[in-house]
This record gives sequence, structure tokens and C-alpha cells, in this order.
Amino acid sequence: MKRCLTVLLIAVLVAGCASAFTPSYLPSENQEEQVQELLIGTWSGYIKDTPWYRMINPDVMLRIFETRKEQNGWAINANLNWQSLEYINFYVYNNTVMLKMMDRYGGLYTLELYRNTHLLGNVIYDRGRWLADPHDVVLEKIR
Repeated sequence: MKRCLTVLLIAVLVAGCASAFTPSYLPSENQEEQVQELLIGTWSGYIKDTPWYRMINPDVMLRIFETRKEQNGWAINANLNWQSLEYINFYVYNNTVMLKMMDRYGGLYTLELYRNTHLLGNVIYDRGRWLADPHDVVLEKIR
């Protein structure tokens, strides 16, 4: 009887775990068009305060003008609060789109596309040093 219960418990756990993970992939032939449709536009939001630091200007506006797939990765053209960025990179892994960018004040942003309508992540000032305190960032696509 114990053996049957153990086998039944394992079967239930395996079935539950198998149904919890269902990966989906962007088709490679339409991937560039889908990424362009998802990212190009204006993203508006804010940087959250932390318990130790209050943001003086928490409003953020990210404008993405162009994305294109190249031989060695992806290229993107964007600005943050109407100012050019030191650099911006983005990566597409299966169904995940992630942006990494550094603003001219040394803020290292790491953002991930969430539900095709938001970019969520954080910003670390002090040129991205790991000891710096990360601030949460929430951006919503407005057009």
C-alpha cells in the first residue's frame, strides 16, 4: 500500500511540474517583425525610491526608434529622457526580450519585456557597480 501511495505521489508531482512549464518560441522568420512591433515606440514610467535613497526626478521616458537584426546580434536606436545613451543593447532569448543600457549619468538599466506592454527591471547608479543600491523601474508602452 505504501508503495502505491509513493508512486501515486510521484506521478502527481511529475504531472504538476510538467504542466507548469510550457515554453513558447518566437518563429525565427517573423521574429524581427515581432520584436519591432513590440519595442518601437514610446515607453513612459518611473524609477521607484528605495528605503535609503529618494529619487529627485523619478520620471523616465524611453523612445525606441529602430530595431534590426544583424549578423552578430541585434541593433537598436533609442534615447532616454530625450538624451542619447552611452550604449544600449538588447537580447532575444526564445520568448524573452531584455534591454541593457547605460544613461549619461552612469545609470545601468536592465529591463525585461513583460506581457508585451511593460518593461520591468532595475537601474543601478554609480556606473553599474554591484555594491550600488538598485532601484526598480516600471515603464509602460504609451504609443
